Amino acid sequence: MTYMPMMLHVGNAQPDHNSPMKTFPQEIEELFAATERNAKLHYEDYKKLSEM
Repeated sequence: MTYMPMMLHVGNAQPDHNSPMKTFPQEIEELFAATERNAKLHYEDYKKLSEM
């Protein structure tokens, strides 16, 4: 099997009714919030480093 980057498979995406947001809304919200918090922490760290 040949490796193909994920973005090449976009044309073969499943219909919207299989969306993880519809299947697991609570889990998706929690993951999004955690990812957002993590990104903000990293941003603040990078900002502090750039001010040194």
